[in-house]
Amino acid sequence: MENAEIRTRVNRFLGGLAQPTVAERKLALRKAAMESADDFNLFLAVVKENVDGYDPNLDALGYYRLKAIVANGFEGLKQAQPYDLSIGPEEIMRLVKDTIDLFRRHVEDGNLWEELWIQGKPKKERASQLIYYAIADAFCKANDVDISPEANMGGGPIDFKFSRGYSARVLVEMKRSSGTVVHGYEKQLEFYKNAS
Repeated sequence: MENAEIRTRVNRFLGGLAQPTVAERKLALRKAAMESADDFNLFLAVVKENVDGYDPNLDALGYYRLKAIVANGFEGLKQAQPYDLSIGPEEIMRLVKDTIDLFRRHVEDGNLWEELWIQGKPKKERASQLIYYAIADAFCKANDVDISPEANMGGGPIDFKFSRGYSARVLVEMKRSSGTVVHGYEKQLEFYKNAS
């Protein structure tokens, strides 16, 4: 009965449209739910009754794992030799290589690889980018280095740009091994470097 009541309200908002778009359907649902506090509580109760639980094992983009990593802190962020960014871009390169090495170590030697697979198939590239970003951002914050995910300097967005000042920049492009790795390295990355 509650479902029918909500459906009736939504249909009232969609009544004049022959083929409503997804955006129009969302807008009608929002209007139906927000007419009053009682309508919203009814809508929320119906959603809670009809929704399945969130399964972190099916987390295709790795948001659940990213949240756990951020909440539990990052082991291995303190370096034996601090970064001296005043000596030039080589230090930013060392910092970036350390972020990549930490990510690699957690994936290859730890169990982070489990967060990059879903039901026996690799997750989208974005999942690894989000987890790497969380690790790299912690390094950058500790060392006053700017990290820009998906910076577009011409020719499309590079996955990550690290910089300190104007002339010290390091670009990172992540590729799944089943993707266009050689093309990404030989062509795409060179194009981004020239644009930067």
